[in-house]
Amino acid sequence: MPAFSTNALPLPVMSFACRWPCSWAAWNLFCAAQCRAGGGIKQWAKFVGALRAKHPGSLALTALQGHVSALSGNYSQAMHHYSLLLR
Repeated sequence: MPAFSTNALPLPVMSFACRWPCSWAAWNLFCAAQCRAGGGIKQWAKFVGALRAKHPGSLALTALQGHVSALSGNYSQAMHHYSLLLR
């Protein structure tokens, strides 16, 4: 398996996930690559937040943003994103 840079995700994974913002499978691949790359939560949150602004109707991105908020310790924001999924 290829070694990933610790500073950024592989470009094909990012472009694959950006191409299908509503795909759960694409975002599962993104999360797996993010974990292998070892990138920081802040970089991940920034990327997901920017994509969610472009695609506000994506449930996968809303769930991912909730997970990122929970991982960064912002539990009230995480609950807000999770509650958006229930609407």
